[in-house]
Amino acid sequence: LNVTGNLLLQQPLNANSSMTVGGASQFLAGISNINNSSTLNLGTSTYLNATNQRGDFSGGVYLNGPLTSTGSLDGNFSNNGGSSRWSFNNALASASKIWLYENGSAFSSGNNPRVQNASTTNSNGWNSTGSIAVPAPVVAVPAPVLSTAYTADPYSANDLDLNPGQTWNQVYTVDWSTLSAASIDLTDARIAAAGASSNNWSASDMQKVYNKYKASNGWLIARFPSFGCNMSSFNSPGGTFTGKAIWIVERSINVNGNWPGTTSSSDLEMIYVRGSGSLGQFGSQTDFNGYIHFENAFNGQMLWGNGSSTVTLTGALHLKGAGSNLTGNGGNNLKIVGSQNILDQLVGAFPGMLVSPTGATLGTGTGGTSGGGGGGSTTTTTFGSATGSTRKLVLREYRIRFRRLGEFR
Repeated sequence: LNVTGNLLLQQPLNANSSMTVGGASQFLAGISNINNSSTLNLGTSTYLNATNQRGDFSGGVYLNGPLTSTGSLDGNFSNNGGSSRWSFNNALASASKIWLYENGSAFSSGNNPRVQNASTTNSNGWNSTGSIAVPAPVVAVPAPVLSTAYTADPYSANDLDLNPGQTWNQVYTVDWSTLSAASIDLTDARIAAAGASSNNWSASDMQKVYNKYKASNGWLIARFPSFGCNMSSFNSPGGTFTGKAIWIVERSINVNGNWPGTTSSSDLEMIYVRGSGSLGQFGSQTDFNGYIHFENAFNGQMLWGNGSSTVTLTGALHLKGAGSNLTGNGGNNLKIVGSQNILDQLVGAFPGMLVSPTGATLGTGTGGTSGGGGGGSTTTTTFGSATGSTRKLVLREYRIRFRRLGEFR
């Protein structure tokens, strides 16, 4: 490892390979180990802070500037009685080879000085009274963000509203009977009648199916059944979808990161994976407005933005199945925005479709039937009262791995 500037470490250093620092070094929690094939080649100055800091490592430290140590040093620091493990570049001027340390007392035995080539002896380097001043950080350390600052900085990577009162944080049960009554099965014959590909879809195939079978209220509820349907994958480019649809997945589909996103903020998709359904490499290349609900366990990878661009998911993502294990695949950023409006639109169009964790059905409005005709009005418990989330989660790592979660939003 080569550091051309300054180095500041807040955790103990365990050096399993050699390291060179061109500027100043600060080890705020000391050095835990240097293996026998490694050397720390440190630059203009070195500050060490630890309790009972070891120094008799198998490897060594080569100093190109003054060494200051606060806290305490082990009695065998820099090898008591043998060859020193810490040494100065002997070509330096005396002022650059000064060793200052705090300890219970000065080292009275062993190598003198313990740091080879130091211009100060063990007794002269010992700070006998008071304490050595801690130097200013050579690298700016960001202060932790207080919770009260989150709202003021809605794009903070730490700002994820997990308040259970927010509807996008509540994992609902989908009432299958409500969807089933209004859905159509996308059999091979129905897909062919819409002029779409039978097994490998692009955004244009999805749009053809929607245009053919949408209801008079503009909604489509379509099911990919486990039998009678050969639809198996989405092709690149992912493209976008225009309309409002609920896609029910009961078969294995390899998405390849190409599920069509939504064309505009007025378009909406709900994806409901149930039964034997699964979505491999699930994700969109473009922004997605809607609700994604995996009834069964999700164990696999998601690919958003095709690994190269930031994608925003506005709505909610619920992995309900026990044992869900999600891995993000690719160097893209996924921004998730919890949206009350998205969920309101769903339960407003299909009242009773979502059942809250307390068992209450949600929504008020007029139902609809795919392929024609609207349903009758149904009045149930109203859905939430919030106006929506202004907070956004920005995942900023180059590669992101999501460990086991029951749900992810």
